[in-house]
Amino acid sequence: MTWVLWSDLYTRINYLSVPVHYIANGKLKDHVMCMTELQTDVQKIGDNINIDITRILRSFHLYSVIDKLVFMTDRGVNTVLLLH
Repeated sequence: MTWVLWSDLYTRINYLSVPVHYIANGKLKDHVMCMTELQTDVQKIGDNINIDITRILRSFHLYSVIDKLVFMTDRGVNTVLLLH
């Protein structure tokens, strides 16, 4: 699982997408689990992203197994803050 943050510079709206990757029947599968407008302030700081990721994981009933999920990241500052 990973996430991608991006902004529409014209509308000044921030978006979050959550792609997932897994192996099923020996084949790599990938899907976009969610793409949403960030529900928090426009600041892309770890605490705000954490709120949105938690909300998404809960909506897919995955928060209870968060310790079994593997997150792939680019080690950016926001990502490091989120995972701590």
